[in-house]
Amino acid sequence: MKKKLIFLIAFLSSFNLQARSLLDGYLPSNSNYDSRVKQSEVSKFIDKNISGAIGSSYVSSDSGERKNSFAKLRFDNDNKYSRVVLAGQFVDSEIELNQKNSLSAEERTVAYSYDDPEILESYIDLKLMKNLTLSAGVRKIVWGQFEPFSPIDFSLPIYFSRNFVEYTKQEGRVPKETYSLTYFPHPKIELSGYFFPEYEVDPIIERINQDDEVTMPIGSGLHQSAGRLMFYPEFATFGFTYFNGFSHMDNSKGYIYDSSTSSYQKNPFLIENEMVGFEFSKKLGKYGLKFEYSISDTVTDLVNNIAGNSGYQSWVTNQNNNELYVDGDLHFGAAGIDFASGLWNYDFMVYYYEIKYDEEAQQGVDYDEIINNDDEEGPTGIGSFLPSFNISRYITDAKNTKAGLAVGVLGVGQGAATYVTGTINESFKWMVAAEYLEYFANMMIDEAYDDGNFEAEDDMMFGLRASIQYNF
Repeated sequence: MKKKLIFLIAFLSSFNLQARSLLDGYLPSNSNYDSRVKQSEVSKFIDKNISGAIGSSYVSSDSGERKNSFAKLRFDNDNKYSRVVLAGQFVDSEIELNQKNSLSAEERTVAYSYDDPEILESYIDLKLMKNLTLSAGVRKIVWGQFEPFSPIDFSLPIYFSRNFVEYTKQEGRVPKETYSLTYFPHPKIELSGYFFPEYEVDPIIERINQDDEVTMPIGSGLHQSAGRLMFYPEFATFGFTYFNGFSHMDNSKGYIYDSSTSSYQKNPFLIENEMVGFEFSKKLGKYGLKFEYSISDTVTDLVNNIAGNSGYQSWVTNQNNNELYVDGDLHFGAAGIDFASGLWNYDFMVYYYEIKYDEEAQQGVDYDEIINNDDEEGPTGIGSFLPSFNISRYITDAKNTKAGLAVGVLGVGQGAATYVTGTINESFKWMVAAEYLEYFANMMIDEAYDDGNFEAEDDMMFGLRASIQYNF
């Protein structure tokens, strides 16, 4: 598919150049003038359609190191009848994590690395009508109202293994092979349908799936789909999203209890995910209000050690089909407000998640009630609030340098960071930061390298980050 798209883009570009050369034969000739005109046209074409960036990021801490370097190139030609995008990069990413054996206190360093050229986007939009667009190819799909993390966007795969200079949803999105149709029945109503023939995940999660020997669906079983309905009245923005596919975050360990031998068998599987979501945003003067809420499928592993707990063992064997996991619904929401005052910028958010189970499954999750005869209703420690904020101030009226404090979900992890970032001649972007974060990638790597009772010495990493990026 990718090779066909690249060939199509090359063919369209070649056809465009051939058409120009044919016209040149019928125009008056002046070699010096023609040369200057052609150079000017080529320069304008490059400036308008071709862009790129190179950059590097480095984090050093007492718990490990994180390095990332990249070089990107993007071609984006948008005209009356179509839009052709071809973007790629070479990325070199490395994560080192210090681990300690919980029994022997032995220390070691594990490393995850990824370096490869990759296609970020390779697609074509065909503008079939003024209000109808057909899109095909590999692209980054971004939904939702929040940055850098959105409950609606949670259904789509994101990178955990990278350290981008500016971590946004667009930068952190894993490209997906996508076929979509977008229709505007009214200028303020957008209806989109998506078809995803493949299952894409971050390389770290792919590594974990391989190590766990996850049973992956084949053929038509990999297909995923989605639909979005957006309203853009003057007073607000509303959106409804439906996604039918698989969870990209994790796979259940899928333990099965063998009552005849009192042993556990591991049978991991890919978790199917059906998600519905709602989003809303409204501008009130200098204030921006945002809200999102989604409900999606999830699977929770149960306690494996059931020896001596006859009630729990009986429930697993007789009511839960010997499965040491149960299905649930993940309720994930966010509310936020952002505004600016002079040189100050404020962004406040609160995330909320809760896993809910039906009454039958809840018995298996509520260990206190089954094992300890606790009469309190429902499982404990399942729901949680997570406040986040980002407060920053431009150093001068030129607004080319900014200092800030961010706390909460920060794209690649959660924690706190103080930073100073700026631009030089509108081309160089730089950042220096002190971070105290629990990186999502570290937790996943810790799980992948969990042999021999080794685990991370400290989930929270305190370190210094330095980043620089050049855009052209």
